[in-house]
Amino acid sequence: KFFLKSLENPLTLFSWSSFSAIPTMFFGRAKYLEAAIQGLENPQSPYRAFFLVGTRGSGKTVLLHHIADLARERDWVSCEVHSSHAAERIGSQLGEAISRKRSKVSIAPKITLPDGTSASIFEAEHETRGNLGHRFLSETLQSACKSLKRKKGVLIAIDEVQKLSEEDAVEISNAVQSAKTQGFDVMLVMAGLPRSKERISSFGGCTFLKRTKEFVLKPLTRTETKEAFRSLFAKVPEIAVSTDQIDDMAHFSQGHPYLIQLVGHYIYERIDKLCGEELGKTIKAVPLGEAELASSKDEAYQTYREDVLVPVLDELGEATTAYLAMLVSTMNEHGIMESGKATAGAMSAASSTKTASTSYFRDRLIKLCVVQSAGRGKVKFLLPYIPRALAEKELEINIVDIDEDDWDLEV
Repeated sequence: KFFLKSLENPLTLFSWSSFSAIPTMFFGRAKYLEAAIQGLENPQSPYRAFFLVGTRGSGKTVLLHHIADLARERDWVSCEVHSSHAAERIGSQLGEAISRKRSKVSIAPKITLPDGTSASIFEAEHETRGNLGHRFLSETLQSACKSLKRKKGVLIAIDEVQKLSEEDAVEISNAVQSAKTQGFDVMLVMAGLPRSKERISSFGGCTFLKRTKEFVLKPLTRTETKEAFRSLFAKVPEIAVSTDQIDDMAHFSQGHPYLIQLVGHYIYERIDKLCGEELGKTIKAVPLGEAELASSKDEAYQTYREDVLVPVLDELGEATTAYLAMLVSTMNEHGIMESGKATAGAMSAASSTKTASTSYFRDRLIKLCVVQSAGRGKVKFLLPYIPRALAEKELEINIVDIDEDDWDLEV
């Protein structure tokens, strides 16, 4: 969706090639990194396996990469894979890691194939997957742990885990459990959309994952967001921004990582169009104009709406969307909404048909990371600009002006 500029251009910091591209800088999320470090350094840590969940654009992939970097810094082998053919890809990466340490052709213990012939585990991959089941990855993982003696352990990091097939999920879970039973240092981190843990742990053979920690990625704090923008623009001195503009961008993005990314991209795009190759040569620096900032924010919102809000709202269905609209109608100037009796009464008055209880809709929205609890019977949004998106769907929504001193809520 976005074009990728030449790496020679100093403004490339703000240019990402697509929605799933990895930004070049990382902010916040300290507590999740601390949990990962604890898992890497303490064999008895409860964080030897955990889930990172959040809506689209919440920074899951970036965080997963940083955890893999932390593992490599501590002399672990890191296997980073996406959900497609995950078990096979993990086995392949482990095989490559072993082959880099060994000069022999045979890089793994021999196994017997169904036809009576023998082959190494890696040679037999495609021929035996169907017959060996989870034994394939279990043998591969344990072989890697034994062979890579100078390495402290093996980290398996899986992105888009909500798409993981049941076969792969069972194979990976059994391999990790088996390796840990044998005393090997193995860590499993999975990142995906809300309810990923619920789905994966429901598979037979994956029930141990029900006991693992689930981290829900929430928006960055106000301080983290401002620091993110300050640090980003400090890397591009050719664009001069004021403190007030940093505050404006932070308040607009409400700490949502994708909105931070988008605002930076569109500012870059506009300044690049205005000055092109002259920037940094005949032109030392360009002040960011209010018109450029305003149009960048507008485009950022439009892209965020299409990539994040529309898929989320489409998934809710008519009844839950109606409940969400009723929630918004109870919103006060601080963004707090009534999810109990007031909303139930409004829904009953607005509908002649029997609907599910309000607690069902409330719980569903919390599980989908659309809202979070704000006290007994109250909720607030985790995703910015939900009321605006509902209004644009031609629902009768009044967009409430939220106190500017509040955070991560609709403005």
